[in-house]
Amino acid sequence: IKFAIDLLAVLLLALGIKGLSKVRSAREANRLAAIAMILAAFGVLLHSRGTIGISRESWIWIICGTLVGGLLGAVTAKRVPMTAMPEVVALFNGCGGMSSLLVALGVALFPPEDVAVAQIVRNFSIVVSLFVGAITFSGSIVAMAKLQGWLSTPAWTQSKARHFFNILFAVLALIGGIYLSKDGQNGLFLIVIASSLLGIGVTLPIGGADMPVVISLLNSYSGVA
Repeated sequence: IKFAIDLLAVLLLALGIKGLSKVRSAREANRLAAIAMILAAFGVLLHSRGTIGISRESWIWIICGTLVGGLLGAVTAKRVPMTAMPEVVALFNGCGGMSSLLVALGVALFPPEDVAVAQIVRNFSIVVSLFVGAITFSGSIVAMAKLQGWLSTPAWTQSKARHFFNILFAVLALIGGIYLSKDGQNGLFLIVIASSLLGIGVTLPIGGADMPVVISLLNSYSGVA
């Protein structure tokens, strides 16, 4: 059953992504993608219930999170004008990056004992999710603030020194990732802080007119995370 649900979710998601390339089919494609994500989440819950089980506390968190997220999404969709959609997309994209970041933090800090996954695969997945998720979140928030007019481009970000700091943040994130890949916890917050600063550093110098391109790039990062 889970295989059939996953297959259907993948097909609907592929159709949704394809439909987003045209204005006339974008709305229906967005609905297909939403249905695909709901099916994927349902498949995970169904599989987890049949294998490791889901506690009552977990069900409470899942239901509360679904209700709160759905309510916020509905209110945002109704109240935000179409002219402000780029900012909303950036915000939602940042939420996706933060979700990946929090999941990776949860797995790193509270590793499941009953899941047979190779240590190197687990640690590598955590490193990638933390790195990309932090960059996506911080970069998307900066992009939203610039599109909204809350944040301007500081003069110092146009100097060549910014490349040094961005490289420094990337190196620190790499060091944190190396330590994290060894035992699953050391270097955890180093990679989160360095990656978040890197996301700010690479997004802040870009002008508001180019922000839609930046948001599209960050959206792809969110998919990787």
